[in-house]
Amino acid sequence: MGLGSSSEGRWGWLPAACGLAAALAAVAFAGAPAVLAEEEKKDDRGAAAAVPSSDRSQRSGFYVGGSAGFGIYDDHVPANDDGSLSDVNDDDSDFVWKVYGGYSFGSYFALEGGYRDDGSASFDAQSDGSGDSWAGGDVSAEVETDGWFASALGRLPLGDRWSLFAKVGVYGWSTKETFTENGYVSTDEDSGTDISYGLGAEWDPGNPDDVVLRGEVDRTEVDDDQLPDTTVTVGMVWQF
Repeated sequence: MGLGSSSEGRWGWLPAACGLAAALAAVAFAGAPAVLAEEEKKDDRGAAAAVPSSDRSQRSGFYVGGSAGFGIYDDHVPANDDGSLSDVNDDDSDFVWKVYGGYSFGSYFALEGGYRDDGSASFDAQSDGSGDSWAGGDVSAEVETDGWFASALGRLPLGDRWSLFAKVGVYGWSTKETFTENGYVSTDEDSGTDISYGLGAEWDPGNPDDVVLRGEVDRTEVDDDQLPDTTVTVGMVWQF
């Protein structure tokens, strides 16, 4: 039993994703002189001393972080349906988590990499045996996914505490899929590397522990559409 392929057009989003990250970085860099000028004005007026501010989310240096949330495997059932399935009961979302580290080059650009566990998705169904993959009877499939990623981030600071970011990078994924047909179990493992991209926001609460809170949405599309097309996570970043 092999995974079906629905890769047609899977690269169509790439120019838009790269353009989005580049545009956000360009806007951020273009706005840098104005931001710096405004900060100088604040210093001249003494406003910085009157109003507590924080710039930890915008400074240069190393950071580490961890995030958790959920992922959605949009195409798990279609990728495995040979036309014989009915009474499909699917669970296409699961808990996901990741750990990562990186380096910020000032307020506007960063590079980061880490490990992501995408959890699993599963379904069970009835097959009438008319297709070329499933035998007739009770059938089920479960896919588990994890991997390593590297991304470039373009940031747009919004005041002292908030910043938005767009990112684009690569995800080296591994999958293990388990198939059951009338009690007979088989497995299939696969791996590859594909483009990932996302949007997010960071907020510095101004605490003394150099912690920045992060929320983000990531999207990854792979050859067999077996990964979560979308992950939504929240987490914390520690600045050094």
